[in-house]
Amino acid sequence: MFTIFFFCCFLVVASSDGAVTTKKRDVVAVTDWLHKISKKHSFQLEARQANNACVNQLQSNLPSYCNFTELSGGLSDLPASSLTDAQLTALNNAYSRLCVSACIDPIDTYYNCIVTNDDTLRDHLVTLIRQGVCGQESGDYCEVRYIRQYRGDYSSFQRLLNTCTFTSSGISSCSSASSTCLSSVRTFSDRMGCCTEPYLGSGVNSCSGVRVDEPCTGVSSATGLVAP
Repeated sequence: MFTIFFFCCFLVVASSDGAVTTKKRDVVAVTDWLHKISKKHSFQLEARQANNACVNQLQSNLPSYCNFTELSGGLSDLPASSLTDAQLTALNNAYSRLCVSACIDPIDTYYNCIVTNDDTLRDHLVTLIRQGVCGQESGDYCEVRYIRQYRGDYSSFQRLLNTCTFTSSGISSCSSASSTCLSSVRTFSDRMGCCTEPYLGSGVNSCSGVRVDEPCTGVSSATGLVAP
């Protein structure tokens, strides 16, 4: 669907090995989910996966209940186009349990660990997870909003990725963008509302003729609250 990434887990031999194995499986599920999100938005993290220290740190800090696959009851692994309205409601409920500081802060730390030589990429990924994935537009978390708005029309979003120029901070200046790019960005902004800038980056504000809402508030590291 739209979830995330695979890591090799190290072997720990201890009396609590069963619990440790479960914990590692949770972390693999979370990192898989994050990498799929980044890949969907044209950010490639796979080359950075091998940093076991970052994975180990995430394993230590991430509560076991932050496994999105389990929170969603497996819905996150289904094709997005197949989800019913009732299942999208269940997916919203899963995001409401994931989008708290206890789950998001360790992911923030993970990004800071694996992305050490590109501040703009790191900042954009943190914004993407905090205000994009965990932002809300019209009662839907942004990923659910995306499914609801683009269901059956994913070629439109793919056209945006193919015709607009992206950098590590999202979409670049639209000063020389094609009419196809601008049209796709306009459609995305109309459909996604406050999710637009967290997903596409602040450069989207330079797109002529595109009205961009203020970014979603998202999840705060200070309070763990998600604003509607």
